[in-house]
Amino acid sequence: MNAPYNRQGEALDSVPEVSGHWIEYGVLFLLTQPQDKSAVAVKLPSGETAIGVNAAELASSYHMPIEQLFEHNRNKALSYSFEERTPERRAIKLAREYTFGLPGIGGAEHTVNITRVLGAE
Repeated sequence: MNAPYNRQGEALDSVPEVSGHWIEYGVLFLLTQPQDKSAVAVKLPSGETAIGVNAAELASSYHMPIEQLFEHNRNKALSYSFEERTPERRAIKLAREYTFGLPGIGGAEHTVNITRVLGAE
């Protein structure tokens, strides 16, 4: 799936417990808080479940400062695709392998294993 995406680069709104910036609204975002999580899933007021990937970890995989990653996202250059994976443990509710892309820089892979969806309790 190629960029640009709906509301790409905009700050999350109405998402308790987390902060970040949308890659694609309602689907995927760059997670900035909490910093101690590699990924989170959040239930949105619309009922959709969105995935957040740790922005610092993704920026590190590209060997760039986090602000540069945010700039690429705001400029609608960050793209992604994903494949569903079979969870390795029963406690994992969602397992995906994301591949991110930046023109002229290349790709970075990020595995997401979700055990709990925030706001779904």
